[in-house]
Amino acid sequence: MFIKHGKIIIIFNFILLVIFGLKMYQDYHDNEELKKIGVLSESSALAHLTKSFRKAYQDVIVNNHIKLDEKTINLLPVKTSRAVSEKFSSLVDSQVHIRTVSDTPRNIINQASDEEIRLIQYFRDNPSEISVLRLSDNGGYIYGEPLYVKPLCLKCHGKREDAPKLIRDNYDGAYEYKVGDIRGLLSINYMKHDFVDRLDYNYRKNSIVILLIFASMFIGIIILVRNINAKDALFRASSEKQKDELRRLSITDHLTGMHNRYYYDEVINKEMRRAKRNKKYLVYAMFDLDHFKHYNDIYGHQKGDLLLQKVSSVFHENLSRTSDFCFRLGGEEFLALYTVENEMQVITVAEKIREGIFALNVEHVKSEPFNKVTSSGGIAIYSPDSEVNEDTLYARADNALYKAKSSGRNQIVVFEE
Repeated sequence: MFIKHGKIIIIFNFILLVIFGLKMYQDYHDNEELKKIGVLSESSALAHLTKSFRKAYQDVIVNNHIKLDEKTINLLPVKTSRAVSEKFSSLVDSQVHIRTVSDTPRNIINQASDEEIRLIQYFRDNPSEISVLRLSDNGGYIYGEPLYVKPLCLKCHGKREDAPKLIRDNYDGAYEYKVGDIRGLLSINYMKHDFVDRLDYNYRKNSIVILLIFASMFIGIIILVRNINAKDALFRASSEKQKDELRRLSITDHLTGMHNRYYYDEVINKEMRRAKRNKKYLVYAMFDLDHFKHYNDIYGHQKGDLLLQKVSSVFHENLSRTSDFCFRLGGEEFLALYTVENEMQVITVAEKIREGIFALNVEHVKSEPFNKVTSSGGIAIYSPDSEVNEDTLYARADNALYKAKSSGRNQIVVFEE
């Protein structure tokens, strides 16, 4: 359940991230649009002002029939526009440069830059366009409007022989234009703009606030998920521990701590197969406490239970390998199951168990001639080439046990075919 809830929270967190991401993207898009609208609006106004200024200067020269000479040539719009632009940029905080440029200027100072040349070519390729605003190479904006040749322009830019003498003497190019040709470009370059900077500042501020909100929520959710996972891990560990405990109880004799008959039924055939696979001898040693019924009758069942617990400790001490097993099959009947390399080792462990029980020195007046608790054992051997089953092993061990008891008890007998 905890894991399921954790996954739901993570999915929710992902959806939240997508929503915040879309919100930031929309804010960025809106911010860029506002910047373009503001810059475009200002650029259009400046362009109209500049063209009006150029037209006014042209009218002054033409209407007053001013003759061009070394002084009056500086009144030409291409010169005055540059001077006014420089003055304008020095009076405002924003770094705005207004230029009239050409890709084939008479004066090299009016040479169009690479991006201005691209704008001129754009207008030549798209004659219906009247203006364009783009991101500039310097990271700001550049606005451009095409400057077309009008009849008045032909006075200086028509045929060379028709141009004023001062123009012919000082300039070799920029002739042979026709009305309607693109003569140049009115360029407005925003390297820095207060309006743009304020919008960017507000966008960054809002983005930081959004990121902080998301980060706080994300960290909070992560902490929540971690806590849920920790509780889930604790719950699962507790469940596993409980399952392990239930498993242990289900296969353990509650009085002696030895494996019970249920676990014997589960492992006996597995151990037989493993012994055959490993080419080892499986020793099936059945034990029975001698005269145990008399012991209970004389000393009581409480003493009898205590005796069974002491006997079980002897089995545990002598069957300590992970491949060794000891079972309480019922009452005072026990089974030791272990493997050996050869037949010579078969009886060794069983004898140690019998001797260990004898060494307990527990008084038993009805166990003659020893007068203390003893045990008898019957062994059946499952060899690597044996084909007998578990029932046959049990019958053989039980038969050997009967012989041990009938032969005087306190001894081990190995079944012989």
